[in-house]
Amino acid sequence: MNITPAYPHEAETLTEIAFAAKRHWGYPEHWIAHWHPLLTMTPTMIGTNDTFAARAGERIIGFGALKLDRESLTLCDLWVLPLDMGRGVGRALFRYAQQRAGARGYSTFEVESDPHAAGFYERMGAEYLRSHTTWLEDKLRELPVFLCRTSYALDRNA
Repeated sequence: MNITPAYPHEAETLTEIAFAAKRHWGYPEHWIAHWHPLLTMTPTMIGTNDTFAARAGERIIGFGALKLDRESLTLCDLWVLPLDMGRGVGRALFRYAQQRAGARGYSTFEVESDPHAAGFYERMGAEYLRSHTTWLEDKLRELPVFLCRTSYALDRNA
């Protein structure tokens, strides 16, 4: 597996990965439809954000994206194809995001997680910051927000 930049012409493939990964958690299809704008990657989004893809040969099996918003950096996407989950793809993408953020001079970044992915971020060393409360239909959803340290922070503390 290699991690390389993602390209705007790969937007459709990245979108398919995001939808497949979200469906993996068993959400009802009408929720998936509600999240359509959040799961859809556009060429502009890929070109504007620091977007990177995990590749197995010619196939993209996961991707991530770092977004600069004012003065803070956010891991706004990290998705892995369900068949490739549990094989180190997510870990490699997360570590790559840490390195990229550190290379840009950031010591931390935040990620708002799906509740099902919270354990993954905790295993990566992310620290719980707060919850972002949302409503979907009549259901209250608590989305954990994590603070992630970068390689830059780790190098400075060594």
